[in-house]
Amino acid sequence: MGTLFARLVRLDAPGSDRWGIAASLLCAVHCALIPVLGLSLPLLGLTWLKADATGVTLIAVSAATALIALRRGFRAHQRHLPIALGIVGLGGLLVAEVIDGNHARIGLMSSLAGSTALVLAHTLNIRLCRGCPRHSNAPET
Repeated sequence: MGTLFARLVRLDAPGSDRWGIAASLLCAVHCALIPVLGLSLPLLGLTWLKADATGVTLIAVSAATALIALRRGFRAHQRHLPIALGIVGLGGLLVAEVIDGNHARIGLMSSLAGSTALVLAHTLNIRLCRGCPRHSNAPET
């Protein structure tokens, strides 16, 4: 368990892009399903999923993994596109969180677009890292 925690904390941790993809997809699923399951959540004892803190936490985790993974990737391959996609994606998630409730459709579309941009950023980062000399002998990211 200690080595897994040490790998997650390291700024150049292999697998950080995969964690970022998972966090981004979790944001998308959360934003898409909460409006649909909203009335049944209290019956299941899952009202915490509707709390604002849950959405903010998911965005914070997505932002942290993006910062770690995309920074590591940029230092290796020096390409700006993954960082630009990451910024657009995080912007989409933030817009969705800010307008949540007032304009549900716009918030959902913004969340899905932001999550998609983040997944693309991490996927591109993985591919670029595979092709760069610094990561050619390293385990997959």
